[in-house]
Amino acid sequence: MTTKTLFLKSDQWSRSKKCARILRLRKRHTPNRLFAKGFTLIELLITIGIIGILSSIVIVAIGPSRMLLQTQDARRLYNTNHLERAMTQYLIERENYPNADQLPKGLSNAMPICASGITDDSCVNLSTGLVSEYLASLPRDPHELCSSFSGYKVYLENDHIRVFAAHKGESIDQITLDATCPESGGGGDVPAAPINISGRVYNTDGTTAIASVIVSASVNGQAVAGNATTNASGDFTISNVTIAPSDVVALFIDNHATHKAVSISKGSPANMTNMNLIKDELIIQSGTGGTNIGSPISSANLIAASTLNDSDMNSIFTVSENNVTLPSGKTLEVRSYGALILGGTLTTPNVRMTNGTFTQNSHAITISGDFTQAGGTFVGGSAAINITGNFLVSAGTFRSTSNTLMAVANFTISGSATFVHNSGTVQFGGNNATIASCGGATFNAVSINKGLSAFNVTIGSNCTFSFGNSPTMVGTLINNGNLTIGTGIWSVGALTNNGTITTSLSTLTITGGDFISNAGGTLTMVGKAINIAANFTMNGGTIPSDVDLTFTSFAATTVTCGSASINSFNINKAYFSVTVAIAGNCTMAGNFTLTDGTFLGSSSTLNIGGSWQRVGGTFTVGTSTVNLNGTNQSITGTTTFYNLTKTVTSAATLTLTAGSTLTIQGTLTLNGATSNLLSLRSTTPGTQWSINPQGTRTVSYLNVQDSNNTNASVLACGATCSNAGNNTNWSF
Repeated sequence: MTTKTLFLKSDQWSRSKKCARILRLRKRHTPNRLFAKGFTLIELLITIGIIGILSSIVIVAIGPSRMLLQTQDARRLYNTNHLERAMTQYLIERENYPNADQLPKGLSNAMPICASGITDDSCVNLSTGLVSEYLASLPRDPHELCSSFSGYKVYLENDHIRVFAAHKGESIDQITLDATCPESGGGGDVPAAPINISGRVYNTDGTTAIASVIVSASVNGQAVAGNATTNASGDFTISNVTIAPSDVVALFIDNHATHKAVSISKGSPANMTNMNLIKDELIIQSGTGGTNIGSPISSANLIAASTLNDSDMNSIFTVSENNVTLPSGKTLEVRSYGALILGGTLTTPNVRMTNGTFTQNSHAITISGDFTQAGGTFVGGSAAINITGNFLVSAGTFRSTSNTLMAVANFTISGSATFVHNSGTVQFGGNNATIASCGGATFNAVSINKGLSAFNVTIGSNCTFSFGNSPTMVGTLINNGNLTIGTGIWSVGALTNNGTITTSLSTLTITGGDFISNAGGTLTMVGKAINIAANFTMNGGTIPSDVDLTFTSFAATTVTCGSASINSFNINKAYFSVTVAIAGNCTMAGNFTLTDGTFLGSSSTLNIGGSWQRVGGTFTVGTSTVNLNGTNQSITGTTTFYNLTKTVTSAATLTLTAGSTLTIQGTLTLNGATSNLLSLRSTTPGTQWSINPQGTRTVSYLNVQDSNNTNASVLACGATCSNAGNNTNWSF
């Protein structure tokens, strides 16, 4: 190995020695500066102390209260942005803001947003529309003094939602109780003032004016504050009624024998116009000119109005413990930007919405007549809605209950209407026929529960319904739409299918009526079992291939198979005299079984690929033909046929029950083929079965064993047949 030597000049050598000495000295005297990996403990303590002093100087300079206020305002800004985004998303998905008719227009009219769970008319309720689906919870300013308010306000600016914090920039000692807070006594900043109230009175048709009736005004249920008589055009003006914006104003037809009507609204600091009344109606509305347009009426407000205890008002509605009741023949109408928030149940013959907002909350609604909506927004809650008459929504938004909406008569969604299912169930029930027209709406779940199978539910072609697993339907279903049914057993009173039914069912049971499939009707099932109480008619359409049909109950049955592909045919009526008749011909790949009841063969032809099994019951043959067109088949039990046929081209066996008797009144046809004989065998070899062919006999290429011909005429089979032994009164 060659070693290389490095030679340094004298001045280089001198400098290198000097550097080495300096490094040794530094390492010896300051080891933690050049060679340590971090700061010393003393250095860290000094640094932390300096930072603490500087921080204290900054806090003192800025002020701790100011810093706290900035933190609170940052949280408020976050919440306002969060609320605006949630409401915008609601608008995108539902084409309207939640409680849109309650939202004030303009910054000067901004209203407080209600605290979660509050539905007071002094604030805008957003929790019903937003919470759970768009917000986890409704934000609330912890320094808000009014328990009904959230500490945030809302308004519309050029149809854009705007939210701001009511106490932004206010320290806790600067915050005061909002004058509109219910706990402050209400009234807001606008004092009560005398105004004029004008409108028109109409008959029940809503167009014909009623003249010469007295219209009276009551404020907060107090004595009549003024009145006026309608002129020939039905118009009235009540002058100088002193009202504050938060007051409850009731207008009613006073002291008339036949004409009754009531209007309930909130007060206004300006003249109230278009405050119309309609005979036999309770109207929730807002007139023009006031800043409280759209301020909601609660059940508590209705109680306040009814404290007047006037018989004319009581003939239209009564309130007991927040539960509102309208008597027979009356109608509740929400219109002209009116807003109704239920604080108890509602029982009424009819409900009509032409505008405004109707909020159900958690209270049941019972309508003995019709629900009609031509505008506005209905906000369903969590309680049931029962409508005995028609459900007709042609415009506006109907947000259903998360419970059950029951419609007894017609169910129609049309025009520009929006239906929001709210994860609830629509039920077609009651003792009436129902026609459903859905306008392409989407539904969560649907059920049918009519009082009797005789009542029809007709599903329109624009309806798509899901019925879930193992649905039970009482009534007759006439389907023209698209139905989806889950697994299990579907029970329905009767079924006529003209549309599409897609299921994963094992069994379809028709409990009281007919199964009818018409052209265009499609039924799919995983299983093959269809149990039918009455008639089975295939006029067209399709059913599951190789279906197993079972006919039960006390009802007489007519079977029209058409071109249906049937696997098996089972008759098990509840009584021996109950009949099942065949109209036309039926072809089945599997067995025909008669257990109980009377089977009427008439003039039909039954093509059976399986076996004939008569366990019980009666077969009235008529002039029918039973054609056994399978391979190896059997006939169980003693049976009389009119015509009996089995012809094969490949070797096959027909097995007969030992000890049984076959009687053929018409033509007996039993044929095999050359080198492919049809064998006739007893279920118990050595024990005979009997045959009595009373009419024409066409037999050839048979292999016969254990058969006793009980007819007086020998059964001649000829040279093509084979005698396998133990045969009586045959010739081979």
